[in-house]
Amino acid sequence: MDILAYSFLHESNKDTSLELGWCGCKNKQDKKLLQTLVLKQVVFAVEQDFQFIEGEFDTTDEYAMELLISFPFEPSPTWTTYQSTVL
Repeated sequence: MDILAYSFLHESNKDTSLELGWCGCKNKQDKKLLQTLVLKQVVFAVEQDFQFIEGEFDTTDEYAMELLISFPFEPSPTWTTYQSTVL
């Protein structure tokens, strides 16, 4: 069995929220499967009486960005983060 798309929906530190984590597809042709999968996760969240789903979408992740632009609402303001390396 092959995994064609994945999306991690997990608990949040807020009782009324879930968080979308890493997501992706086996190949670029399966991007629509990712949208279908996340829609199923949203339906699950609603059925479980969650009020919010939060997500972190990294601009370097093409699958996450594709998913983000598929949502029918404006995203919240972004934060720019930096990482330093100690040598």
